[in-house]
Amino acid sequence: MPFTWDRATGDVTTAVDGFPINEPFWGGTATAGQDWYELNFGSARTFDEVRLYFKDSRQASGTYRAPASYDVQYHDGSTWVSASSQVKNPATPRGNYNVVRFNAVNAQRMRVVFNAVSGARTGLTEIKVHNRGGGTPQPSNLAQSAVATASYTSPWESVAAVNDGIDPPSSNDTVNPRWGRWPETGQQWVELTWPSARTLNRAEVYFFDDDQGIDMPASWKLQYWNGSAYADVPGASAYTLAKDADNTVTFTAVNTTRLRVLLTGNGTSSVGLLEVKAYGT
Repeated sequence: MPFTWDRATGDVTTAVDGFPINEPFWGGTATAGQDWYELNFGSARTFDEVRLYFKDSRQASGTYRAPASYDVQYHDGSTWVSASSQVKNPATPRGNYNVVRFNAVNAQRMRVVFNAVSGARTGLTEIKVHNRGGGTPQPSNLAQSAVATASYTSPWESVAAVNDGIDPPSSNDTVNPRWGRWPETGQQWVELTWPSARTLNRAEVYFFDDDQGIDMPASWKLQYWNGSAYADVPGASAYTLAKDADNTVTFTAVNTTRLRVLLTGNGTSSVGLLEVKAYGT
């Protein structure tokens, strides 16, 4: 697949190598203007979704930041046209994972135009283009509308990471925010609280394991607030313990304002989570 760009640092092909990790990456050169990244598929393709993983240097004085805004465009044979009805999540670009859906386009060439934030450049660690085909809508991740709290959070970690909507590249994620409880051991929990009751019947948990004090738990389970106490969710499927993957549990629907992930450590190490997703109605 050919690639073009207006200005760049690094290897342009690294944004399509299949690995949304911090290094290597494609970097623009504008610090107060526009850059763009183009894909030429070689023949016309239909697509309606683009996923963008923006480089974020993290440090306050870092060179790369998510852009102030971006626009998905396609070439209609004579000029560039903005894809219609673009819905961006999040609405304001953030470091790492972003997704935009729009009315289906059939084109050979597409590009994303970035408006850099002042004083920083836009970088891409990965771009993915999909055709979701307007089929059954994907269920909403209700966890993103909740407030996350925990029994304890290491000062350098963030409990808000568990419901930020970012899909981790692996359990040893060194790029995105994480929740960890080092040096605490024993039974630990993360909780999602909604302002009003939600009906839930499925959850997905992605474990943090850095092999340096944060390890996989010995066991875990889901609990919900029944109005007076926490109770195990009824009819739960198997609680799997897979690294580098979502661990999905389905259960009999419950109506609650709180969902808790209760983790039991292995006795010597702490535990952590990268993402918790909750689904229902």
